[in-house]
Amino acid sequence: MKRQVIFSEKTDSHASLVAKRIRDRGGNCTILDTADYPEGWSISIEITKHLANRYLIKTADVEIDGEHVTGVWWRRPNQPVPAAGILNPRHSRFAANEARSLLLGFLTSLGNKVINPIASEESLKHKVYQLDRAAAAGFNIPRTLISNDPDQVRQFYMSNKAGGTIFKILTNIENEFLPTRVMTDEHLSIIDFVKHSPVIFQERVEKIADIRVAVIDSEIHAVSCQPNHEEAKIDWRLDPSTRYVPHALPIHMKEMIDRFMKATNLRFGAFDFCLTEPDVYTFLEINVSGQFIFAEVHAGQPVSDAMARSLMGVGHRD
Repeated sequence: MKRQVIFSEKTDSHASLVAKRIRDRGGNCTILDTADYPEGWSISIEITKHLANRYLIKTADVEIDGEHVTGVWWRRPNQPVPAAGILNPRHSRFAANEARSLLLGFLTSLGNKVINPIASEESLKHKVYQLDRAAAAGFNIPRTLISNDPDQVRQFYMSNKAGGTIFKILTNIENEFLPTRVMTDEHLSIIDFVKHSPVIFQERVEKIADIRVAVIDSEIHAVSCQPNHEEAKIDWRLDPSTRYVPHALPIHMKEMIDRFMKATNLRFGAFDFCLTEPDVYTFLEINVSGQFIFAEVHAGQPVSDAMARSLMGVGHRD
């Protein structure tokens, strides 16, 4: 029997929705929480010369033979949690690291069956690499400084004085949302603290709309994000009442997105662009585990069904 596996938190709404879409299509999807591994379920890999590797996942309820898996979604997983009975912290860390090594090795061996392939996903979590690949694909990008040098930041801020500068973090903080913000002279007065931790600084781009684009294999679903409150003009995520409207991307943008996805070997990504004038877009970032339910609920974009079809091996993969 063909199977689909989603590695995610038990309570993740995106994982639950995609699993439902798969089951509605007659598939057999299992959600596994990596916080339950290795105590709650096991992975076994048998490697023999001249034979295909054998992969087996066993839980209390099901056995999943890797040969029958058509697709895996690596969706914001938890860290493996070692047994509570391992009281020595050093031994506990060792057990967790060993479990994670086997899990990631298993997923890496599956290659492009995984959304996203592990090596591709890990590299695209780094915003420096994102911007580099975006420029190579042909996207417009804002003038950017990523630094922990206070003098370089001062120079960058002063050079953008007319148009303004925004700043944001390099990584996500678990269970905390830190929005993009406009840099002010007050921030400049304490800029020496940046030497302790690098920050992304970018020229502020005057925009007429924010565009979120969810891409799964060759399917592209775009929405225009229209916040109602002024303070959310910099970061539309700050406004719970933001309106989402289907957005038609021009051909040249679809071609650049396709070029980016193929060059980075991604299968899924949520792009953030700003529209500065009709048909002129600026790349801001891509989230390899981005949210899309809001675009489905409020703008009718069928992203979860596209994800389900891809995991079942019936998507539009090139």
